Amino acid sequence: MTIFFKQHLIHFKNHMILILMFFTLLFNLCYGYSNQLIYYLIKPLLFFEIADYLIITDVTEIFHIQLYVSFIISLVVTLWFVLYQLCLFVSPGFYKSENLVVILCGTTFFFFFWSSFSICFQYFIPQIYKFFIGFVNTEYNYLYNLSFEPKLTEYLYFTIKTVVWGSF
Repeated sequence: MTIFFKQHLIHFKNHMILILMFFTLLFNLCYGYSNQLIYYLIKPLLFFEIADYLIITDVTEIFHIQLYVSFIISLVVTLWFVLYQLCLFVSPGFYKSENLVVILCGTTFFFFFWSSFSICFQYFIPQIYKFFIGFVNTEYNYLYNLSFEPKLTEYLYFTIKTVVWGSF
């Protein structure tokens, strides 16, 4: 092995350690604020004033939800840190013009990702739930007596999948 290859491996190892430390720190931070994050995620449902509460059906469900929300948010934010670390790792091999293109593309992708995330969460999610809740308030509801009691896990799983996959 050449000395340059060993230096690159050490440099790569340092970047991987930084990424792992960043994810761990961010996960712990998100878990500390998981109740506030969950409230932010269920806010579109509370806007409709159909249900004043969400139900849970398992003793450990709220703990799993807090872990899930913390993990997903940490994973999405860490993705950007990974891309930044990747750019730092390969940037010494680029020309200045190529570095400028990478920075421009990264900034554009970052802007479009977070703007689509925001649009999806603030516009599409309320419209989707307005559509689904419309089935509860139909004129045929007296035939089979439906009552809407949203389950926390189902709501959050659907919301997170829709927002995260809608942003990519």
